Amino acid sequence: MTEQQKRTALQGQLNDQGKLAKYIQQWGSVDKLYAFMKAIGDANFATLTADYYADKLRNVYDALAEGIRTAGMQKLAGLSQVSRDRIRDMYPHVDTKAGGYALNTSAQAAVLTALVWNGPFAAHQSGANLAMSPQGLLQDPTRANQLYTVLTGGGQGQKNYIFDASGMGVAEVDFGNHGGDAVSGHCHPFGLPGCVAFAHHNAGGVHLGLNDYPIAWRALPGGVQPQTAIGT
Repeated sequence: MTEQQKRTALQGQLNDQGKLAKYIQQWGSVDKLYAFMKAIGDANFATLTADYYADKLRNVYDALAEGIRTAGMQKLAGLSQVSRDRIRDMYPHVDTKAGGYALNTSAQAAVLTALVWNGPFAAHQSGANLAMSPQGLLQDPTRANQLYTVLTGGGQGQKNYIFDASGMGVAEVDFGNHGGDAVSGHCHPFGLPGCVAFAHHNAGGVHLGLNDYPIAWRALPGGVQPQTAIGT
């Protein structure tokens, strides 16, 4: 294809000429932006360019590990509009006077990395709530690839912690109803891996709906019921 043909194809998904020019600038050329569109899919490209400024999407793309950049963009585009908007605007408030744009970018990348990783889980354990590491993180190398259910005093599922291959906590599924669309089974991905304290709304975190994270993350051990029925 000629450059003009590629530009026309891009215009078919992003008809705002000013915005398209900024995307071409961020990706370096018409050819490179066209290759990006084809890698993630035309429809996904249209979705993401409608939701993101060019520099912001480029920063998130670059913040992902090279091997999962395409999958991360596809995952982001496939989320519901409300979850995508929440991730785009998330800001874990480690220090409300610092972090800014860079922290927003790294938080998005951390969430997408966890969603792309998805599993697999080597073990499912349950018990009392877990202590944080000396660094204040939900991190334990012995829990690599583990799904851990925190039980209430009555033996019901209160929440699930999801640990990645290094034993770092990357998300929490909450089996309580916190109002609005935060029904039982909503998920708090960790914008700062291992940092439970900044995963919730009062500290700049977000929640995802039931259809926007891997269903395996809300599995419960045999015979264990959630403290509130999932979805209610």
